[in-house]
Amino acid sequence: GVMQDIQILVMPQGYITQCPDLNRTCPTCNDFHGLVQKIMELQDILAKTSSKLSLAEEKMKGLDSCYCERTCHVKGVTYREEQTWTDGCKNCTCSNGTIRCEKILCPLLECPDGTTPAYVTETCCKECQSMCLFSEQTLVEGQRCAVHHPTAGLCQLFECRDRTMHRVTNTEDCPQLTCAESDQITLTDRCCKVCRGYDFCAEDNICAENSACVNLDGGSSCSCKNGFRPLREDSAYCEDIDECAEGRHYCRENTQCVNTAGSFMCICHTGFIRIDDYSCTEHDECASGQHSCDENALCFNTVGGHSCSCKPGYTGNGTVCRALCDGRCLNGGSCVSPNICVCPQGFSGQNCET
Repeated sequence: GVMQDIQILVMPQGYITQCPDLNRTCPTCNDFHGLVQKIMELQDILAKTSSKLSLAEEKMKGLDSCYCERTCHVKGVTYREEQTWTDGCKNCTCSNGTIRCEKILCPLLECPDGTTPAYVTETCCKECQSMCLFSEQTLVEGQRCAVHHPTAGLCQLFECRDRTMHRVTNTEDCPQLTCAESDQITLTDRCCKVCRGYDFCAEDNICAENSACVNLDGGSSCSCKNGFRPLREDSAYCEDIDECAEGRHYCRENTQCVNTAGSFMCICHTGFIRIDDYSCTEHDECASGQHSCDENALCFNTVGGHSCSCKPGYTGNGTVCRALCDGRCLNGGSCVSPNICVCPQGFSGQNCET
């Protein structure tokens, strides 16, 4: 009746350590509390999952009203479907990823007294602007006119403002010119002279992308590039010429004309091969060897056939070519290749003359 050994276990479910083989049929209180804790954790996870699912369903409802659209990219700017913008003298629209432009039709202006139609920077059509009359010249708002006095060597600069010419005080000295006096040009809009060949385009280039600035003796002007036509009188804005639609192309049979910016291309029909930039044929006799040209002739494929031309140093119709020798071959010699004679026995020399 005396305790021999005492072991105190301070841990949950300690009886399992004492009795590892105990067959339990009912959970203990500790088991029940652990199960309740797990259920509470699962309920928390279920609530969070339900909240996320509801948010996802709301977003899906929003996506149901969305659709994929093709956009248009112009000069680094992205335009959406049916969005419009102005490009020079054209009104453009983005339609299913394709840019469609129409020429701007400028209205007829009836300007009141004291105004005149004139172009404004970055606009296509003329607008009524205030004007000034000065020395039998018509100037618009902001334009300048220089009055040179050759005898006194003086110059006065005037500017049109509010329909009146105002004297402009020039506080800057003119730059020293390095060209001869005979190459110095007097300008109408400034007092300082410039050397011949001065780059006016570098100062104020109003020419658009399809127009090139051209330097003149006393200023600059715009000129449409090849394959473009002007959209206004000064050629600052130009449009592409559709050579295919206007019949201004050189595409021959078996090709399809395709317009490009400033030019056009001739595309071969299916099953045809290209002869040159403007024509195609169904068969190339020259490449296949099915031609009648002499071995010393050049073969040129054509639509529906071919042509032959003797090589340099040979003469003939192309089907038959014979060599040419300067001064002919004498004493019974034969010309076998350009400037080469085969001489009979007893004769020698370039032309068998010896």
